[in-house]
Amino acid sequence: YTDAVQMGVETDGGLLVLYMRLAEAVPGVSTDVEQLAYAFYLDADGDASWDYIADIENLESGLYNPVFFDLAAGLSFEGEQYPGFATLEGRDISLSLPLDILGCPDSIGVRGATERIQGDSQAGDEVPDKTSQWLRIATGC
Repeated sequence: YTDAVQMGVETDGGLLVLYMRLAEAVPGVSTDVEQLAYAFYLDADGDASWDYIADIENLESGLYNPVFFDLAAGLSFEGEQYPGFATLEGRDISLSLPLDILGCPDSIGVRGATERIQGDSQAGDEVPDKTSQWLRIATGC
């Protein structure tokens, strides 16, 4: 559940839709046991560094919470304040965001990452595998 085997991105009716498939199903585990996060880093200005993050993180209850970070504005929105939709089904994760919250750029670069922290141990994966690559999509804005 930390091995990202596939990632995709598409636009649909003014939304950016992000997908990640893992090798195994995501467990419903408390943050008391381990911390899990599944993130999409978004490059809206083409400089190969992230401007936004959309992710889903586990909670103490074992449920998962979507979070959106806006680096430039220094803002974050989580849970019911998350500006899009989030689904987690087995080994499939999907997050969406309105393109206008990202400034509706001509194109967006996307990288995915998983992170697992248990005590002093940390593991994760990145997709695409080469850290210098971004999956780029035209937005139609």
